Amino acid sequence: MVQRSDWCVIVPVRAVSTAKTRLHDLGPLRPSLAESFLFDVLDALAQTESVSTVMIAGPTPPDAGVARDWVRVEWLDTGAAGLNEAIAAAESAARTRGHVRIAVVVSDLPCIRADDLDAVLLAACAHPRAFVSDHDGTGTTILMTTGSALAPEFGAASAARHRRSGAIDIDTTIRVRLDVDTPNDVALAMVYGVGRFTTRVLAAQHANNDRG
Repeated sequence: MVQRSDWCVIVPVRAVSTAKTRLHDLGPLRPSLAESFLFDVLDALAQTESVSTVMIAGPTPPDAGVARDWVRVEWLDTGAAGLNEAIAAAESAARTRGHVRIAVVVSDLPCIRADDLDAVLLAACAHPRAFVSDHDGTGTTILMTTGSALAPEFGAASAARHRRSGAIDIDTTIRVRLDVDTPNDVALAMVYGVGRFTTRVLAAQHANNDRG
């Protein structure tokens, strides 16, 4: 059985100014949504049974007042490093602390739930390395190792690269696979149910539109 202390999860993030650029048509809503997606991921991770530590890896921290809600979350400032470089830095820090089971969960999964995460991490325990492909089958939403190097290959067509590298594709619910990159993805995420932070942002936007 997976114990609470088994997994260290790395959540790589970009600076707000460069996050979710394909949502630029949403104007000032873009940075608010990028932040709310991250907070919904952290919220789900905080409720899992299989994660002991969450490392946010990126150039700038999220809102400190909100981040305090999650006692297992810590910040690793990786400066201007690229996504894979930031993950590698966080993996190195995790291994220095003795973590063996390490996962990367992307920060734009507003529909993800704790039980989804626990199920994926449990399935990954049967393999040296595993991953979850995104909803269109080309990208990666989660990459996991039970001991060997993560060897992250995030970016365009990352699913194929992770598969070629020997990682096993874990079958799971759409909520784990639905990374939000475009306005159409936002609409699809609303169908499957977004977390409380994204719900709050979208509700505020709806109220503003009604007043307008």
